Amino acid sequence: MMVKLGLVSLFSTCVAFGIAASSGCSSVEHAYDCSQICNKYKDCANESYDVAACTQRCSDSAAKDKAFADKAEKCQKCVDEHSCLGATFACATECIGIVP
Repeated sequence: MMVKLGLVSLFSTCVAFGIAASSGCSSVEHAYDCSQICNKYKDCANESYDVAACTQRCSDSAAKDKAFADKAEKCQKCVDEHSCLGATFACATECIGIVP
């Protein structure tokens, strides 16, 4: 009985890892999310900010320019670590050019 449970557990684990690997876990290309960055700016600085346009601009720029993608990653990390007030001051350098 214990052997059977052990084999079922092992099989389940293998299936879970197989699904995770095939679902794109290994294909993560960046650690930032342009939508989150743009939404944070809207929530914290300008409630009428066009998040869709910002997200598209950010994604397009990051796809074309590795330096921009690196900057977006630093911006994302910074805004994730701060409240609205804190991000306004602490993340200006990291986020300038991604959001106003």
